[in-house]
Amino acid sequence: MNRAQDGGLRFFSELSEHQISADEFFNVVLLDSLARNFGLKNVLISYFDPQGRFLSWTHRNGVLADHEGHPYRSCLPEDVVRQTLYREAVQDNLTYYNVTPDCTIPPG
Repeated sequence: MNRAQDGGLRFFSELSEHQISADEFFNVVLLDSLARNFGLKNVLISYFDPQGRFLSWTHRNGVLADHEGHPYRSCLPEDVVRQTLYREAVQDNLTYYNVTPDCTIPPG
C-alpha cells in the first residue's frame, strides 16, 4: 500500500470514530486530520450559501466570517475554480438544497 492510500485509510478511520455534526466536522478536527494523514498544512475551508454567496472560511487560526474587509472579497471575482465547482454542483444536484431532513423520532 502506498503512502497516499495509507493516509486515506487512516483519515477515514479517524473521522469515522467521531460522532459529530457537520458544524463540528468542518473545523480544526478536519484540518488536523488532513495535516496528520496527508501532510496538508495550509488548508482553508470556505462556506457559501445556496446562492453561491461567500459566508466565511475556516483555517488554522479559526473562523473568519464575511465582512467588508474580508481578504476573500479581493479575489472573489477571479475565483474561477469556486464559480465552476458551484455551477457544476448545482447542475448535477450535488448539493443539499433539495433535501428535506427526516425529523422523525425513532420509537424507543
